[in-house]
Amino acid sequence: MEETVSEARYLGDLGKYDQATEILRQALAATHDGLQRLSLAIDLATVLRSQGLWKESFETLEHEIRSASEAAKEQPVFLQVEMDALLLRPFVLASFEGVTAQAAGVFRRLLEARSAGLVHELDPPWVQPLSPELPSIPRRILTVT
Repeated sequence: MEETVSEARYLGDLGKYDQATEILRQALAATHDGLQRLSLAIDLATVLRSQGLWKESFETLEHEIRSASEAAKEQPVFLQVEMDALLLRPFVLASFEGVTAQAAGVFRRLLEARSAGLVHELDPPWVQPLSPELPSIPRRILTVT
C-alpha cells in the first residue's frame, strides 16, 4: 500500500490528479483491511479536493465512516477521517446543522487520545500514533456524549 500511496502523492504533486485518483480508487476497491481503507480514503479525498471535487471527496469520507468496522473506528486515523469530513460538510451540504456538535465530539475524543498518550501529532493527512504498541483508542474515549 505504501508504494501506491507514494506514487499517487507523487502524481498529485505533479498535477496529474486523474492518474492519482485512479490509482487510489483501485487500491481502495482492492483492500478490505479497515485501517488501510481509512488511510487510502484520506489520500483519495485529498486528491479529489485538489481537483475541486469537494462533494465526491466528502462522499468518499462519509462512506468510509459509515462502513468502518468497530476495530477501525478505534484507530487514531479514524479521527482524521471524521475531521476531514467535518471540514467539507458545510460546503457540500450548504448547512452548518450538526457540525458544531459533531466537531466538539471529535475534538474531545482527540484531546482524550492525546492525554492518554495514544497520539502525539496531527500531520495531515495522518493522525500519528504515539507508538505501535498503542494503536487503538480505548472505547471510553470513543463514546460520544
